[in-house]
Amino acid sequence: MNALHREALHASLRDHGHAEVVVGGRSMHPFIRDGDTVVIDASVRTPRVGDVVALFNDGQLIVHRVVRRRNQGGMWLLRIRGDTSPGPGVDVAADAVLGVVTAVKRAGHMHRLWVASPIRWLAVPLGAAVRCVVRLRGRASVFLG
Repeated sequence: MNALHREALHASLRDHGHAEVVVGGRSMHPFIRDGDTVVIDASVRTPRVGDVVALFNDGQLIVHRVVRRRNQGGMWLLRIRGDTSPGPGVDVAADAVLGVVTAVKRAGHMHRLWVASPIRWLAVPLGAAVRCVVRLRGRASVFLG
């Protein structure tokens, strides 16, 4: 993502509280696929376990899931990783997060996420089994890895 796109993303998040971004890569497959559009909501400042967050790392937009959260000296640290990433993930400061992904657009359909759901813990990757829970047209659906 070039500097102009980064600036436009920051402006949209600041002015409107959300932004839509086309993402690339396979680290969140099959939940988020290469070419999907994600809706990022900037109003969530301290994401919880199971949330999918967006942030910049070395100028690149990263969209990964929060798999652990801990308070270290008054600062929230988040462990994030892609659903298909083999490693344990990386720790980032919560204040580096641009926002939480609240929807995924694919093939003309909007798939809203259960961001406020009490069963969000099901969205945390559990080995190769459950990848995420998404509400599709009013019903809960579980993507299997």
